[in-house]
Amino acid sequence: MQNHIAIYHHASDCPMKNITHVHTGKYEISYCLEGEKNYTLADKNFKLKKHMAILIPKGVEHSYSTPANSDICSLEFSGDFIGHSVIEELCPAGLLDIFFRNTIFDFSDDIYYRIQIEEIIKKCIFEYRENALALYTIRSLVILLLVLLSSFLDKKRHFPKTENSIMKIVNYLNENYFADISLYDVCRKFSLDYKSTSKLFKKTTGISFIDYLNSIRINKCKDLLLNTPQSIISICFQTGYNDLSYFYRIFKKITGSTPADFKKKSISQRQGKTPVTELKL
Repeated sequence: MQNHIAIYHHASDCPMKNITHVHTGKYEISYCLEGEKNYTLADKNFKLKKHMAILIPKGVEHSYSTPANSDICSLEFSGDFIGHSVIEELCPAGLLDIFFRNTIFDFSDDIYYRIQIEEIIKKCIFEYRENALALYTIRSLVILLLVLLSSFLDKKRHFPKTENSIMKIVNYLNENYFADISLYDVCRKFSLDYKSTSKLFKKTTGISFIDYLNSIRINKCKDLLLNTPQSIISICFQTGYNDLSYFYRIFKKITGSTPADFKKKSISQRQGKTPVTELKL
């Protein structure tokens, strides 16, 4: 099974470019953590930006170029790598059908899926570096990744027909997360019934309104902690929290760390990051 999976992590200040090539027996999933990456697939051009994934079926001719200061992770795996799992047997259409249903996935407006996808990508890299039995761990992570991608695509297909009001709320939260917002206020703004909207929001996103709002806010907090010199107190109030103790409690609940520990750990990991890493199993 060692020849059925490869992981490439490009995190560098230098641009990269490759020649046109084909993976005869492997599928590829690339995810952009930072920056962007330009792809050409079968004479069609795609721009992979932050929080986006691209799926390349086996046998499809492609090339790419990566500008400087980009952080891209690519997983290449064969059908045999996941083909005999219990999950595969429970999916009559096959998990790999996702490669022929959609090419580009944009998670920039869906923090619920984005957090899960990025955690899986990072775990794939971490498990290979740290775990001697990484092959089996990564196999389960790839399967979970395919399940999430399929679920995301199915949700997007039905979203405009039955849940347009939830899309309005999601967009509103992404643009106004720093304000004092409640579901009651949002329902009044869009003339929606509070009780039914609350149920529909959780059914659509998988989490409650307040958990979704906190996810957006904490994600912004993390960005400010790592990329600005602002104090934790300043960031707390800037992202919509008016109670410091509550902010600390929510931040630790979502990230597992205090704001100070998160910043220290993340900076340490950045400083120890190698420019370009090729991981193979």
